[in-house]
Amino acid sequence: MQVKNTPGADGTFADPGDPRGLGGGPVPVVVWVGEVTWREVADLRESLFDAMDAHLVGVQLDVRLVTFIDRTGIALLIGANHRSHSMGRPLIVLDDNGPVTAALTGAHVASDFAVVRTSGVPAQRAFLGSAPEDDPTLAAAASDSGTITNRSADVRAGLSLASAELGPSEWVDARRQYLNAVWLGERSTATNIALDLLAGGVSGELIICNLLAEAQSLVGRAWQQGGWSIAGEHLATSITESVLHDVTRVAMQGSGSPVPGSRGQTAVVCGEDEWHALPALMATAVLRLRGAHVTYVAPSLPADDLVEYLIHDGPTAVAVACSAPMNLAGAWRTISALRSGGMTVVCGGRGFGSDGRWGWALGVDQWAPDLTRGADRILAAVDGPARPPRGPVGAPDTVAELNVLLRERDQLLVHALETAFTAVPSLAVTDATRRATRDRLEAILRIVASATIVSDPAVATEHVTWLESTLQARSQPLDWAAASFGAVLDVLPAELTHARAMALTGRAACGRGTRAPTDSSEGWTPPTSGGN
Repeated sequence: MQVKNTPGADGTFADPGDPRGLGGGPVPVVVWVGEVTWREVADLRESLFDAMDAHLVGVQLDVRLVTFIDRTGIALLIGANHRSHSMGRPLIVLDDNGPVTAALTGAHVASDFAVVRTSGVPAQRAFLGSAPEDDPTLAAAASDSGTITNRSADVRAGLSLASAELGPSEWVDARRQYLNAVWLGERSTATNIALDLLAGGVSGELIICNLLAEAQSLVGRAWQQGGWSIAGEHLATSITESVLHDVTRVAMQGSGSPVPGSRGQTAVVCGEDEWHALPALMATAVLRLRGAHVTYVAPSLPADDLVEYLIHDGPTAVAVACSAPMNLAGAWRTISALRSGGMTVVCGGRGFGSDGRWGWALGVDQWAPDLTRGADRILAAVDGPARPPRGPVGAPDTVAELNVLLRERDQLLVHALETAFTAVPSLAVTDATRRATRDRLEAILRIVASATIVSDPAVATEHVTWLESTLQARSQPLDWAAASFGAVLDVLPAELTHARAMALTGRAACGRGTRAPTDSSEGWTPPTSGGN
């Protein structure tokens, strides 16, 4: 990389104080060569920021010799562009439709940048005029060398340049430190880890996405694999929720944070029966960091009550969170109610499937695979036109069966418990086994209802995989899974043909070999003392 003065419109370099330069002085050019990855961003940041700080006239960034740029490089560009706006010093990108332009376009942020296309223009004569379009001298100079793509004044908020300095291995290390603190119940230590990242320039959004959300996901998988107790998992959730609030509060008080409510109004909700509220809280925090006014309504709330409230609150777009497929039936009720209220529905969470297919089956308008893209899509929907009221999605016969399952679920559970305890007496030996059996049967009833409304037996078979892995991790009999599905099947009325088919598929999937839990701990092991 190198920093040099740019040529003026006549092809000669401007001397200090030469009025031909932007702002009456020399215009620095920063040249990037080769690959731009997380390994290089620290040095690239230093060079670019030095140029921006040393010159009052702005900076031109020549990326025509870049052969590859990863997402940390794009984050670096986004942060630098945001900084240039706040400083009032233009940042202009010179490219020939190369990898950088392609990456900016793929990240849906190309319109935020002033890019001069220079195909066929000799590099030594390229003049990047990024000044306001009402300056005829600069506009003419720019026209001589390429076309300016206008920047949007609305740069994506919540991303900072310094966040690009954390590569994948550094995020792994941060998560390990955070998990150590959570395991030991050290709330203040966990908070300090997150706030230290924020003080170091990492954006609040990236801390939420790459530290808190990922760490909480690791806790959930560790519980599945038998590494964390239920009490430990609940403590982890409590600590992370507290850290989330602190990070959001401090980040929103920082300089350059968007004005609250400047990005429109939206709502984040959990579907009926969804009691895992933390993912919805994280989505709310990311949206608030981007300047949205967010109404947060979670956890589970009856769908009709939710829509009655939101109609008076006023959002036209609503995000629905679902953490587990067993909650899809409740999510369907919530989504259907939101559709009837004329609202655009964006869904997110593991419960909707790895590709969002179960969200689409329930009638959502958009699916988001992660928090960042979820915020992108809900904010885009806020700016879009209002939708007319729409009816629920689903074939009449499956909807009718679902309504029976929801209405009779408590009674079906009582009968299924009696059946299970008769068939497998060991399930009723202790209070713990009775409670675990009840939870297992209730989950299967909800899985059957969810599989019925989305018409996909994979909901049931994937639950079998999850259930048997939890049994195996706790050295419990795998045949408890088949016995549980059998007990549910025995109590389902014969007229519920779709539901029975899903239960049969689930039972048939049981016992097809053991399923060893996949190690997804990122190499983290609990500290030798303390913890759960």
